[in-house]
Amino acid sequence: MANRSRQEKKNKPPKAKLSEQAQADASAIADQVSKPSFNKQQRKEVHQAIQQGIERYKQQHSAKARNVDKQRKKYTKQLASPEVVEQELASPSKLVIILPWLLLVLSWCGFVTAYVAQQ
Repeated sequence: MANRSRQEKKNKPPKAKLSEQAQADASAIADQVSKPSFNKQQRKEVHQAIQQGIERYKQQHSAKARNVDKQRKKYTKQLASPEVVEQELASPSKLVIILPWLLLVLSWCGFVTAYVAQQ
C-alpha cells in the first residue's frame, strides 16, 4: 500500500456505516445475484458493490433531505418576515373588496322584491 499523508487522509470523505440489517439485506441480495459458478472473490466483490450502492443511496437520500429541510426553513422564514405580512395587510384580496358591494346589491334586490310583493 502506498503511504498517504495526513492531509490526504483528512480529505477522504467519511464512509457511511451500514446497520446490521442493511448488511444482511446486502448479503441476501448478493447471494441472489451471484451465480453458482462465481468463486469466493467474485462473490465478495458483488457483496461489496451492493454495500457501496446502499451507502451511496443513503448518502444521496440524506443530502436530498437536508436540501428539502433548508428549503422549508427558508420558506417559513420568508413567510414570517415582517415585509411579507405588511404586503398582505396592505393589499387586500379581491374578495374583500367585492364582498361589501355584493351584499349591498343583494340587500337592495331583497328590499325591492319585498316592496313589489306588498303591492
